[in-house]
Amino acid sequence: GILTIVRPVRTWLPGVGFDLTIDRGRNAAYISMPTRQSVAVLDLATFTQQEIEVQGTPYGLALSTDGTSLFVALHEGMIGVANLDNLTLSYLTLSPDSSGFAAPFDIGVANERLYVTSRSGSGSRSIRIITPEGGGTSLAWPTVASASTLLLSSDGQRLYVVEAMSRLLSAFDLTLPDAPRPVSLWSSTQGTDRRQTALDEHAIYLGSGEVRRRDTLDLLGTVSPGIPSFGSGGALLVGAYDGFFATDGHIIQYDAATFQRIASQPVTCAPERMMHVVNNDFLILGFDAICLWSSFPTYTFDWPDDLGGEPIPHPDIPVP
Repeated sequence: GILTIVRPVRTWLPGVGFDLTIDRGRNAAYISMPTRQSVAVLDLATFTQQEIEVQGTPYGLALSTDGTSLFVALHEGMIGVANLDNLTLSYLTLSPDSSGFAAPFDIGVANERLYVTSRSGSGSRSIRIITPEGGGTSLAWPTVASASTLLLSSDGQRLYVVEAMSRLLSAFDLTLPDAPRPVSLWSSTQGTDRRQTALDEHAIYLGSGEVRRRDTLDLLGTVSPGIPSFGSGGALLVGAYDGFFATDGHIIQYDAATFQRIASQPVTCAPERMMHVVNNDFLILGFDAICLWSSFPTYTFDWPDDLGGEPIPHPDIPVP
């Protein structure tokens, strides 16, 4: 059915958030903050935060398959590995790739391997593949540009390289994890930024409004009207409530079968950069804030007595 979004809460981050990943086992969210050289740890039950300092500039984040570690792509040529039981860190230093650079930008985990792309301006055009032992390979493909972000299918069989600068979307077969095989390439005019690219078991959804087959990237349909462009500060989400959603100052709901827009509710967490569903609620990463929007009118949010203060009021967002 059509959702009604009510009772938002918001907490401010100590810096600008870049990437957001969810730890459902610990009911927590992790947010990389490049300008702070740290990662925020947000408790989703209390909305309280901790901050982990890292030895570098963090961009992409990824959870290990077993949920015990958080991998952090650090621009200075390292991968930070945070032990999530005690929040201690160790570091893996990357040797320069075939382009002579090692500036990690985004990171993904599948098949007991790390897949790493490089920061814009580094000159690298490769995917780094790192084994659990710390070894690995550097695979250069003509279609992989710097500043690429990654999406991985839940079964670990497909790797998608999302190239915002060159407007390309590439799919790779991971049947042989150490040797991704390119299976398809599609050129777009917009919507090839990770924040506006989303994936479920059937399709990949693009900010241009197109919905394409996950395996071949053939066109399945087009959203009408189109999903708001990334330039307007939107984010994209699929796999929730038998539909999919975009943000553009609103949470916009689309029908999964017809791709038609069926509902819209205003939100204020602009610019919305990323969006997840956690415990039936929408968790949205804004510029320097995290917002939680409930999907049910009966939603209530109780602030525990031990928070050490009241939530910070904001003129645009009512808080409990």
